[in-house]
Amino acid sequence: MLDKNSKGYQTAIGRIKEWQKRSYVNISLNLEELGLTELPKEIGELKNLQRLSLDNNQLSELPKEIGELKNLQELTLANNPKLNIPQEIVGKSSEPQTILNYYFENIYQVKVEDK
Repeated sequence: MLDKNSKGYQTAIGRIKEWQKRSYVNISLNLEELGLTELPKEIGELKNLQRLSLDNNQLSELPKEIGELKNLQELTLANNPKLNIPQEIVGKSSEPQTILNYYFENIYQVKVEDK
């Protein structure tokens, strides 16, 4: 269950809202080591996000909204033991399309369209 009052969740929301106000072309967001069990669905609002680091959390799932990040070029998810993505997929590629295709096809049973 998502604890919206946890320090990690509040830090993540704060960082997401901070980046929503910016219009930089090259956007990276580091949400590593926050103890996140779920990623806030607001992540899907960061349309210009290019790099997202989620390493070393306790994520058990990814929100469907992450599929809306069409500019995402790099996604790291290492050391999230509860996330049902094999390490050979996560560790071998930080290419988000590879990771998200596997995740959505195997977890949600939906096909992700290529960019």
